[in-house]
Amino acid sequence: MSVGGVTTIQSGEGEKFWRFLSIAENGILGALTLRSSMLIFTVLDIFIGALYTMFLYQEVIVEWDYFNANGPHYLLTSLYYIRVLVLPIGILGFYGVSRQSLPLTRIYFLCILGQFAVLPLLGLLSSYDMCQSWIYHEPCKQIFTQNAVFSLLRALYLFYSAYITHSYRCRVERGELILVHHGKGIVELINTLQNQQKKGNDIELVQTNRPLQQTPAQPVVEQPQ
Repeated sequence: MSVGGVTTIQSGEGEKFWRFLSIAENGILGALTLRSSMLIFTVLDIFIGALYTMFLYQEVIVEWDYFNANGPHYLLTSLYYIRVLVLPIGILGFYGVSRQSLPLTRIYFLCILGQFAVLPLLGLLSSYDMCQSWIYHEPCKQIFTQNAVFSLLRALYLFYSAYITHSYRCRVERGELILVHHGKGIVELINTLQNQQKKGNDIELVQTNRPLQQTPAQPVVEQPQ
């Protein structure tokens, strides 16, 4: 169904994320549009990436002797440096959504999948290094428990972010810009109005093509001469 000659609204059936989730029609928890949700996720990435950069400077670069005590700590050091990449990834995603650039959105989606595959597991495995480093003062059991919880939350967040990003990318590729920018509600309103207009046109067409009823001929009475 074409709307305004530039936007196409189609059914979401057939499109799957990881073979079991249909692509989303709305964004976060169904309350926001896909575009608004993408902007929120990318801004969060920028904010979190900035925090990770600050942690890298304060806890690794400035406190290197304490950080690297009983080291070297390869897993923990890798975690600190890899997390900093969240900042440029967030900037890339924000620019891609703002410009509605599909190539940049694809790259952002792949980066989210990369984080999903690496960061939760690396965060959990770095627990041993945290126990050895002097910048962490908590007991090892508490460090492992915290890392397990953070890794689970990080995995859930990245999975949902990847799902919304995939849905956004698929909808834009299919030309469903009204759905992306305004949500499912406005699409349903457009469908209702167009269905009503179609019904009105059908009724008018039927009335136009209906044959005119002919008046029966009156018998001719001959007048006596």
